[in-house]
Amino acid sequence: MINFFRRQIEKIRMMYYTKFNLMWFLVLSSIIISVIINVNLTKPYKSYKLGEFADRNIKASQSLEFEDWEATERAVKEAEQHIPPVFDYDPAAYTTTEQHVHEAFKTLRQNPTSPQAKSFFEEQIGKHIEDDAYKVVFTNVFSWRIERALLYLINA
Repeated sequence: MINFFRRQIEKIRMMYYTKFNLMWFLVLSSIIISVIINVNLTKPYKSYKLGEFADRNIKASQSLEFEDWEATERAVKEAEQHIPPVFDYDPAAYTTTEQHVHEAFKTLRQNPTSPQAKSFFEEQIGKHIEDDAYKVVFTNVFSWRIERALLYLINA
């Protein structure tokens, strides 16, 4: 019976040593594999001078960005030139403008010497009028021919 217990104790001891040995084997294998993976096996980088060719690809440790402001500005201007103009068509715009111009000429034909005549005329048309141009219109007493010519130019 004592032999039986001795054998059982020996089996337990062998199992303990086997598990212990297996654990150490796994730990050592993990350390060896991690060293192999993490150690840089390539040659250290050579210091290159300006104009030299590299014998292999070199990867930068960080990225750098430089913006060429002049080239960017030129490219933006060139792109802007190739954009077609976009206009919204408003069929009532000409009619409204025509009515304002006609009203301005009609009112000033009746009272051309009013002190606020030029400011009223500019307000009705919606644009600033140069003094020389206003003198031509005023000299011709706000003629219907000038009115038609102006409307023709606006419509063209």
